[in-house]
Amino acid sequence: MTSPMQGTPPVDAAAALPAGRIRIEHLSQDRYEIAARGHRLVVDQPVEAGGQDTGPTPTELFAASLASCVAF
Repeated sequence: MTSPMQGTPPVDAAAALPAGRIRIEHLSQDRYEIAARGHRLVVDQPVEAGGQDTGPTPTELFAASLASCVAF
C-alpha cells in the first residue's frame, strides 16, 4: 500500500492534468483527493478531529510543501 504522503505513481498521460493545473475532489467527510498532473494525494483530519486519518491534514501538507521548496 502506498503512503498518502508518498502519493501514487503517475497515471497514463491521457488521464493526467496539464502541468500547473490541480483538481480537488471531495471523497467523504473531511477527506479530499488532490490531483496534480498524474499524481494523487489524499488529505484528511485526525480521528480526534472528526476525520478518518487517511492522510496528512491540509495544514501538514502545506507546511511540507513549503519545507520541500526550501530544501530544494
